[in-house]
Amino acid sequence: LANPSYGWFETDAGVWWTADNLGNLYRAASAPSKTTAWTAIVPDPSQCEPPLTQLSGGAGYQWRRFHVSADGKSLAYPMPETRGVCLSQDGGATWAPHLFPSPPKFSAAARGLVFANDQVAIAWSGVSYDKPGYVYRTEDGGLTWTAGIVPEELADTTKVTELHDAAFAPDGLVGYIVGSKNGGSIGPPLLYKTTDGGKTWVDITDASFKGTVVDVAHEAYLGSVFAPDDHNVWIGGHEGTLLHHPKGAISN
Repeated sequence: LANPSYGWFETDAGVWWTADNLGNLYRAASAPSKTTAWTAIVPDPSQCEPPLTQLSGGAGYQWRRFHVSADGKSLAYPMPETRGVCLSQDGGATWAPHLFPSPPKFSAAARGLVFANDQVAIAWSGVSYDKPGYVYRTEDGGLTWTAGIVPEELADTTKVTELHDAAFAPDGLVGYIVGSKNGGSIGPPLLYKTTDGGKTWVDITDASFKGTVVDVAHEAYLGSVFAPDDHNVWIGGHEGTLLHHPKGAISN
């Protein structure tokens, strides 16, 4: 059965998508209800890596990074073993892998995928266990990818730098990545910002949080981010943390 903890996706045509605990993708022709008939659609291993992963943690870790275009034709998710995304351009009938060019040596598969719109998206992986991090960007819906310019700490494999979530404002230019530094999932906070659609990322952690309720030197789990416009940004975190900034996360 479909699991709502994985998230729901609706296209302009009213088609709904979700997934189950085994990594299967489901499609329905109507809104979810007790009587909704779901059709299971999952990539054939001969076409692309299925979405099953060895990741543990909250339900839907990988499928929360699943993308469905407004017309329901383009579907994408990060591949669990290979550095790239699995992409369908025909509503899930066929799938193909699209790899990141020249990823950092020893880096892991992408842990996240977020689309600013149906064409522009980023995919990322943090730093852990001697594996450097990265952020890749696409401008053609996931067909081709280029490496973004990121803070130097994503190349420092002596520390753990986790990237938990990302979001773009509707303009597709302003975006944020939240996570934690120097200690894994619960460590000092991390906040990156882009103003060019993900081509360049700047660490604004200190500029944004220093002197506020978020201590930049101690534990502060930042797990989710939402940008309703290019000024306002909302961040959710550990133990009920909810933060809001009305000026792009930096106070003048």
